[in-house]
Amino acid sequence: MAKVSITCAQCLNTVEVEKFSPEHTSIQWQRPSAEICHELAGGPFGFLTDALVRGCSALRGSILAAEREGQFGDLTADTGA
Repeated sequence: MAKVSITCAQCLNTVEVEKFSPEHTSIQWQRPSAEICHELAGGPFGFLTDALVRGCSALRGSILAAEREGQFGDLTADTGA
């Protein structure tokens, strides 16, 4: 599966996203981009330093919208693994 560029609907940050299944998502953040995110920047310990930070709900919504639009292909197809 190729990486897809996804733009957050809230802050317009762009990240690279790869989905291996509906449940398995890999997100590649670039530090300058991540500093734009209001949810992550506002974490208790600052930029992505707290393992308890689960992600950005606005970006999650943008990724789910891209999934509904089929940008990641058929995630239910049997890969033979």
